[in-house]
Amino acid sequence: MTQPSDKPSARPDAPSTRVGTAMVLKALGVERLTALAGWNDGDDTPLGRLNSEIRTAVRRLDHVQEHLVALAGSIRDDMQLVVDGHDGALLQAHGLLASTAQSLDALALRRAELYERLDALTGLHKVLAASPVPTPKAPTETAVALNRAQRQALDAVARGLVTVSESSIRQGLRISAPGLQLHPATVNSLIDRRLVVRDTSTSLYHGQQLRLTSLGARVHAAAAGTTTADRTAAPAEQGQPTLVSTHPAPSTTRTR
Repeated sequence: MTQPSDKPSARPDAPSTRVGTAMVLKALGVERLTALAGWNDGDDTPLGRLNSEIRTAVRRLDHVQEHLVALAGSIRDDMQLVVDGHDGALLQAHGLLASTAQSLDALALRRAELYERLDALTGLHKVLAASPVPTPKAPTETAVALNRAQRQALDAVARGLVTVSESSIRQGLRISAPGLQLHPATVNSLIDRRLVVRDTSTSLYHGQQLRLTSLGARVHAAAAGTTTADRTAAPAEQGQPTLVSTHPAPSTTRTR
């Protein structure tokens, strides 16, 4: 039997396991992944969502390659024992390769699947990155119809005259508007349509002032002067809608 050599066997330089990273960088012509178009978009854009998939596939491919390299190194060491004639203990323990050959096949198959996945993703990235950025749409004009009572209540809120308070659960919320009589249903309709909100910086016990939302401010501005005109307008004209640009506003709490 050949005696072991005291001279260490020559080993090649450790191969890079970042094969997924290298594949993407080469395919898309960038020096680092963070330079990809839309890399910081998160899930807000198609490119951002695609980059998230690319990042996941790259990480998985690099991880598979790392395991492949480690397993191949282990097999190489076992085969060196065979070459040197020191495989006796190896045979008695688990055979020459045992289950490592199957593991190597499985990892190689998985690597091939991830290569195909990344190839498809980088191809799609090229298409999306070359597509023109869509022009943002202008805010839509939506009709907001207010009756006379709602216009008066909205104007009172705009002037800072409307306050809600609660002294006890039994009495419920009370609406205070000096010089005006506002029905709770009218105030609730403005809250439901997200035109006004309560200022929660104070407690209900001391009173919370109602204020306009951004949408309410636009509706109030668009309807300026119509409250006075309502006094002479025909009944059929008093509910005419006002066109304003609408945007989502925070949810609010109804008064009781």
